[in-house]
Amino acid sequence: MPFPEVKRQILVVDSDAILVKLFVRLLEEHGFDTVTASSLQGTLQKAGSLDIDLILLSGDLPDSSCPDVCQRLKSNRKTEHIPIVLVTDNCQSAYRVKCYHFGADDCLSKDFEKEELFARIDALWRRGNGALKSQQEARQRQIIQELARIIEEGLIQPHFQPIYFLKPF
Repeated sequence: MPFPEVKRQILVVDSDAILVKLFVRLLEEHGFDTVTASSLQGTLQKAGSLDIDLILLSGDLPDSSCPDVCQRLKSNRKTEHIPIVLVTDNCQSAYRVKCYHFGADDCLSKDFEKEELFARIDALWRRGNGALKSQQEARQRQIIQELARIIEEGLIQPHFQPIYFLKPF
């Protein structure tokens, strides 16, 4: 009895609509669900209310810088666990270090290879932020498969047991 793969949901954040479309297409071609945001408030709202597995932050927003976005996400209990991958054209080491200090979990230059992006996403989930969720989902699938096997092999006979209502004394 095959079970469908659990799709990961990635929040793509950028104010450049063309760049957002490129990221969305790339991620969806590789089996990810995507949600987009183009402002700080939109990012905070979606990250806090949806089941987001990773945030791909690609550049400063009109109302906030990347370090500020990272800091706001990591200081919120609802979003602090979500890994943030910063994709930037700012090659200065000092800027990247600042983003790491403010909460970015990884950083890529905008001229990245797509294989590197997916390898870094996998590495982040393995390091713990997504690993716990993956382990829980795998354990749930394993339990369901075991229960299905037990029923299919007739190792348990399901039956109806009526419940009798007792009248109060």
